[in-house]
Amino acid sequence: MTQSRRPGRPSKGERADIKVRIPAERRDKLFAYAELVGRPVTDLAAEQLVPWIDALDLEQARSGGAQQSLSIDRRTA
Repeated sequence: MTQSRRPGRPSKGERADIKVRIPAERRDKLFAYAELVGRPVTDLAAEQLVPWIDALDLEQARSGGAQQSLSIDRRTA
């Protein structure tokens, strides 16, 4: 007799791991929030990070246009 498997959660697609270091108190706040809303920390972080990555302009960065420009007051420089 073959036992059928119950379906699991739907796939989120191919994923890759990254590691970031954040201040400890921010980590504690993030984990507390995740627990309060019943969501995985990784999902919450990815929801914020992925749109930022999508908005990156690689061509602008390659040409140096992504660097912050500083205004210099020639009178005091």
